[in-house]
Amino acid sequence: MGSSSKEKKSNGGGALDGAEFERQELKVIFRTMEENDIHFQQLGPEQTDTIQAYVDKILAAGSPMTPKAVVAGDGLVGKWRLEYSTEQKYKILPPGSDVYTYVYDPKGGRLDTILMFPRSPIVKSIQVICDYTISTNGVLDFVFKKTIVDIFGFSLPVPTFGTPNAFLEMQYFDGDLWMEQFDEPAPNGEGVKKSVNVYRKIGSLTEADKAATIKAYSKNTLPTLRR
Repeated sequence: MGSSSKEKKSNGGGALDGAEFERQELKVIFRTMEENDIHFQQLGPEQTDTIQAYVDKILAAGSPMTPKAVVAGDGLVGKWRLEYSTEQKYKILPPGSDVYTYVYDPKGGRLDTILMFPRSPIVKSIQVICDYTISTNGVLDFVFKKTIVDIFGFSLPVPTFGTPNAFLEMQYFDGDLWMEQFDEPAPNGEGVKKSVNVYRKIGSLTEADKAATIKAYSKNTLPTLRR
């Protein structure tokens, strides 16, 4: 996920398959990390290099689904977990943090961004409700509508005035994995660097889920977040 500091790229998609081994290995790694409560920020250089090599190969092989095909279907709907990232803002999150994207509507509509901090004694979660649109080149633009922070077990609304709009991209999508690659300013302020975010679908969402969160937002409270 990015804001104005992230440069949008387009994706034609629909390339011939050529990285099935890397895809399956990556999914196994991510499931193992989840089962053992390991986050990408905790990985060593060798493990990070392995994941990055798989990601590079998958991106080079191309997406099995074009953005246009994704937009036409409902594959985006569901709970997505950020499994791996080289984006600077995610690398500096507190240890053990989780980032989720909940997509409720397939062709634009509800999208929630959720940050969870299970090891924090103060702030447990930040959940942002958004409205999003998606273009046929695979860019999801969204506007922040409301933010609620869980502090000491109390859900408190936070104003979003002045918060810049953001977007997600889709350089790769197969229904289980979703990857975006983009340029962002280098940490040292000199030039730009390529960054990547990899999301894995971990569950489905229903109209009941959507209705429950809408009701919670109207009361400035949040339901228990479920993975």
